[in-house]
Amino acid sequence: GSLFSRGEGLLTAGFNSIQNIMPSKKELVICQILQGLMDQTPGGITENYLYLDPKAPPGPEVPRIRAPFKKAIAFVVGGGNYAEMQAVQEWAQAKHRHVVYGSTDLVSPSQFVDELAHLGRSQP
Repeated sequence: GSLFSRGEGLLTAGFNSIQNIMPSKKELVICQILQGLMDQTPGGITENYLYLDPKAPPGPEVPRIRAPFKKAIAFVVGGGNYAEMQAVQEWAQAKHRHVVYGSTDLVSPSQFVDELAHLGRSQP
C-alpha cells in the first residue's frame, strides 16, 4: 500500500479509538434498571428482580404494587463511580424523579488507576 493509504488507515483507527473514549449518550444500565423498577414495567431487564415491599402484609405471595414510583434509592454494592452517579442524576432530572445514589465505595478516576496499578504490582 501507498503511504497515503497507510496514513488514512492510521487516521481512521485513531478516530475509532477516540469514539471509544468519548462519552456517548447511551443510557447506562443502572438508568435502564431504574426506569424498569420505578415504572413497574412488566418484563424487560428487571423481570427477575426480587420485589420487597415493607408495607405489604406478611405472607408467601407479596402482591406487587403497579403504580410508578417518583422517589428511589440506588445503592451499588462493590463500588460506584462519578460518571454513573452523574448519569443517574441527569436521568432522574429528565424524568422528573428523585433518586439518591450511593455505593460501598465511590472511586475517582485517579483512584481507579491507582487501584489497577496496585493490583498489577501485587501479582507474583
